[in-house]
Amino acid sequence: MEILNKRFSRVMKALYFCSKAKHQSLEDMKGILKKEIEELQMEESVDQDFPQEKFFLLRSKVNEYNCTLARLSTWWRQRAKARWIGEGDTNSNFFHAFANGCRNGNLIKQIKDGMGYLVEEPERIREIFTEFFNRKWRLRSCCLQGWPPNPKSLRQSESEFLSSDFRLEELELVIKELGNNVAPGVDGITYSSFIKAYWKTIGEDVWKAIELFFSSGKMCSKWKETLVVLILKISSPLTHSNFRPISLCLSIYKIVAKMLLNILS
Repeated sequence: MEILNKRFSRVMKALYFCSKAKHQSLEDMKGILKKEIEELQMEESVDQDFPQEKFFLLRSKVNEYNCTLARLSTWWRQRAKARWIGEGDTNSNFFHAFANGCRNGNLIKQIKDGMGYLVEEPERIREIFTEFFNRKWRLRSCCLQGWPPNPKSLRQSESEFLSSDFRLEELELVIKELGNNVAPGVDGITYSSFIKAYWKTIGEDVWKAIELFFSSGKMCSKWKETLVVLILKISSPLTHSNFRPISLCLSIYKIVAKMLLNILS
């Protein structure tokens, strides 16, 4: 399990720096190609005997320019996390604004305290949310006596089925069922796009780690790490109750949970 975690970590670190460098390279290439295309188009418009060699050169430059735009669209799609971008929209100022707007929209700039006063200091905002969720999730005592009996029980065949070992085919089924371009987990991995796309390369290592978990009954502590994120219930929220907390899990944890869900269903 630890080996898989370290490999994922190294890959994500390398991809991060590669992505930044590649994006700048694509932007530069886009500008150069656009300038070359404009020059060739201008020459074609004034030259009645435009050479065929330059005509083919113009076509190749246009194709290369379109490919560059497509690659930039992929980069912005990953930033914007908009699923509907895959339905035909190309790289544009709208998606630049969408990606940057998501970042700005996630910033909590002000909130009301317990007295109803607006607070804008970041440290005080953190304290208000911490106090609210500490009260909400505090440890409570529960009476376990007097519960009605539950006569229902599993049949022998059902019990044996649930106790049987997981198979590689069940893991592969989960991978195939995953949607595309889902937001990454805490580890930075999109458990749909990345793991599905490179399954032939990483599949054996992922299966060994998951098989070890199911056989030993012990999960790596790293897999259980979560990041609590606040989701807006309404637009322009001003109170802590207007936010809904969700936990962002690691990619492998999501896959394990999906495998368990499939067998229970």
